Amino acid sequence: MNTGQRVGLASVVLVGSVVGFTAGGVFGAFSDGYFLGRERKKGVTYKNIARRNAALGGAFGALGAAAVLFGNFENKETQEEQLFGIGAISKRQQNKLNKIEAELRKASKMHASQADRISQISGPVNVF
Repeated sequence: MNTGQRVGLASVVLVGSVVGFTAGGVFGAFSDGYFLGRERKKGVTYKNIARRNAALGGAFGALGAAAVLFGNFENKETQEEQLFGIGAISKRQQNKLNKIEAELRKASKMHASQADRISQISGPVNVF
């Protein structure tokens, strides 16, 4: 990820968290008053709630933006190894799973042939 992309993503993270915390705080205060019938305390206005939550969102947004700006996203070993997507696994993990699958298929065939040999040797068994 180049510097321009990092700065753009960091800006989105910062602004998004400020907007999200602000809107969430105001909506939460409104819904408490409307649905739960809670009275607002004296001097606590929606404007004060918005300011307080905007500051909180700014703090968390700054942490997120710093993580985007200064995080190490250029690890080529892991980029080459990873398969992307939901529930993605690495190529090394895929190779291990393929090996285990092949072993299980061989074992399944072996167990099936053993079961066939046992059924040929033993006749019907009377339990009583």
